[in-house]
Amino acid sequence: MKKTLRYFQRKNRTDTTDDKDGKLNITAPLNLQPHTVDGRLVLDLSNKGLTSIPAEVFCITDLEDLDVSNNKLTSIPEAIGHLQKLNRLAANNNKLAKLPETLVLLKNLEDLYVNNNSLSALPDRFEALEKLEWLHIKGNKLTKLPTRLCSISSLELLDVGCNKLSTFPPGVENMQKLRKLYINDNQLTEVPPGVCSLPNLEVLSVGANPIIRLPDEVIRLVGLKSLSIPSCQFSEFPKQVLQLTALEKLYAGQLGGRKFNNLPDEMGNLQQLWYLSLSNNLLRTLPSTTSHLHNLREVQLWNNKFKTVPEVLFELPEMEKLDISDNEITRLPTGLHRAEKLEDLNVSGNPLTYPPQDVRKHGIDAIMTFLKQAEEKEKNEEKKQEKRWSGESKTDVEGAPVQSSKGVTPTQQPQTDWRLPADKMNMPNPTYVTRAATVTPKGTEQVGPKEDGGASGVPKTASVAQEVQEKEVLKAFNRLSVKVKQSQWKYIAREIGFTTQEITDIEVQCPGDEMYQTLIQWRHREGTAATLSVLEQHLRDLDLQDLADHLTRAAMPTSPTHRGRELEERGAVGGQRPEEVQSSVTVHRRFPIINYKRLDFPEESILGLGGFASVQKAYHLGWKQHMALKRLLTRKIEGSEQELLYSEARKLNLGSRSEHVVSLLGVCLEPHFAIVMPYMENGSLAGLLRDADVPWALRWRMAHEISLGMNFLHCQD
Repeated sequence: MKKTLRYFQRKNRTDTTDDKDGKLNITAPLNLQPHTVDGRLVLDLSNKGLTSIPAEVFCITDLEDLDVSNNKLTSIPEAIGHLQKLNRLAANNNKLAKLPETLVLLKNLEDLYVNNNSLSALPDRFEALEKLEWLHIKGNKLTKLPTRLCSISSLELLDVGCNKLSTFPPGVENMQKLRKLYINDNQLTEVPPGVCSLPNLEVLSVGANPIIRLPDEVIRLVGLKSLSIPSCQFSEFPKQVLQLTALEKLYAGQLGGRKFNNLPDEMGNLQQLWYLSLSNNLLRTLPSTTSHLHNLREVQLWNNKFKTVPEVLFELPEMEKLDISDNEITRLPTGLHRAEKLEDLNVSGNPLTYPPQDVRKHGIDAIMTFLKQAEEKEKNEEKKQEKRWSGESKTDVEGAPVQSSKGVTPTQQPQTDWRLPADKMNMPNPTYVTRAATVTPKGTEQVGPKEDGGASGVPKTASVAQEVQEKEVLKAFNRLSVKVKQSQWKYIAREIGFTTQEITDIEVQCPGDEMYQTLIQWRHREGTAATLSVLEQHLRDLDLQDLADHLTRAAMPTSPTHRGRELEERGAVGGQRPEEVQSSVTVHRRFPIINYKRLDFPEESILGLGGFASVQKAYHLGWKQHMALKRLLTRKIEGSEQELLYSEARKLNLGSRSEHVVSLLGVCLEPHFAIVMPYMENGSLAGLLRDADVPWALRWRMAHEISLGMNFLHCQD
């Protein structure tokens, strides 16, 4: 809104001035006396309300510069050909439908400005203007250009933007002196081939054309300093751009084209860049290499999908202006204050709640000061928690040594890092900072008073299993709190039993972190009754189905439902097995046993065949979900083949601990030995790469995550 307001204010002021000047000059006598400027004879008739050019003008044969812009001219007389010394003609913003044929007789003409008229064609033999250097004809109705236009080798600037061109004349490569080319806002489907052969080109604007890709040869424009590619039809961000290392300005907003949802890591190659526009896209983050753009001064990110200000921007030492308006940002990160040269920050159109409005209304200096103080506070709190949780503090709140159930101090026990994320450290009241090991739920056994008068009420050290479970609960709370909207947390708090006063206290004590602290207090107060499944039911009772589903997914590895299914189907694999699957294979782990009879196979169930096994799609009648079943092809099983399948089952079972490895749901023992895995409804990776044009950024991510999965398996015993 701020940006738009400035634009309209400027526009209205100019229009009012134009109207006023025009009215005054209707009655005032027209001054046709030229004057000398920088040694040139100049006649300025702009903004005079003229409907025609006075005939006397064409008698001034020594005239070198004529400006008739911003009038109401519908034509320029053929007498213009008398002005043989004219080297600059400006007729912008008129109503010209054509140019005089005698225009081509002006052999000394160097600059021609006829922007924003109604021209549908240029005069024949236009190439006769052999000294023409700057040609501005944007904002007209041109459907084609003169065939020999590109033979004017003296051209340094050509602006044909905002016309109706679908083709470009041949021979662009002949304009070897061309430094600036604007062909934006036309109907071109490709960048003219010869453009990539222009050695002196510094500015190229091709945006708002139905161009689907840039030519690979564009990387030959080693001197290009400004590139404008907004509102084209690129399927992904054109990587050729990232090899133009001399670029200083890049415009890649996509108001009317296909929007970008990610950027390649090679963005960091553009280290000369000082202006970057990525507005009107679907970006949620920026590549980490953006921090390499040490010369970047202005960044336009408005109207994207950012939920926070990307941290990489904090590291830009020269950034002076940032427009990240109209996104989905609720909190400004404290680290933003590190952008020390930031003077112009636009965050309008975001649902901001932090910093508070009474800070934001005082401007950027107040915001930066607030964020700096908040970050310092976070760091201090983090240091305190590290000291407490690392075991450096060996006494409880009353000064007595804390002892575990084995009678040793915590520093003698294996340490687990229970630290909360940094964004959870900004707690004004330390009582709201909770760690799983410090929570004492109802029913937890505590150490009673010592006979010798020692400290009482100190909880015993939880078992490893309890600690792991508590850690998973905290993770689920953390993930859920990020998803909960500011307008939702109070309803959830009331649903789980908090009073209005308690809600108010949390709101005052923990601004911006209310949901997480509510859940922590609920867990502390209700103890073992405050389970994730209970919380899920509360969410569903409030008809917050998306949040309930998110919580279910977050808790899936240890949810009661999952464990119940596992116990229902569990059996021992190893030792003595049915005769048809006996072998010398020793299975040293327990796997869930899935009853083959509870699986339903569709008619077309085969997903793939190998040398000794097949993969089938199946539906578990009890679990109500599809799965993939890999089984040996015959009941007569060779020992080596069975051993391979058992080995695969072991690896999948180990891989269940990694998000990059397919998990093992269980095994079937009869009538065919099989391993059961989740069904991937989107098909195979090979099929995707074969049938779809997968962006290279996604390909890199796939390869990276595959390598993480392989590395995990290789690290197992």
